[in-house]
Amino acid sequence: MSIGDDLTKLIESWNLRMPDKWDDNSSLVRSGILDSLALYQLILWIEKQIGKPVDPTQFDLANELDSITDILLFVEKNRAS
Repeated sequence: MSIGDDLTKLIESWNLRMPDKWDDNSSLVRSGILDSLALYQLILWIEKQIGKPVDPTQFDLANELDSITDILLFVEKNRAS
């Protein structure tokens, strides 16, 4: 299973009100789909993926984590070496 598949399954497991048709580029933050608890869980997942803590006050969540594509880019860019 790819990291993208893992992320999609994680988001689906939160039983959020997702639109009937959504894909990796669908808005999750700006649309209000991800609530505060989901964002917290997402940050925990990201920390596990990159191997270091994430301070969500240091970047714009709506820009950096708005879609699955954005989240995966954030993970790739911030992975611990």
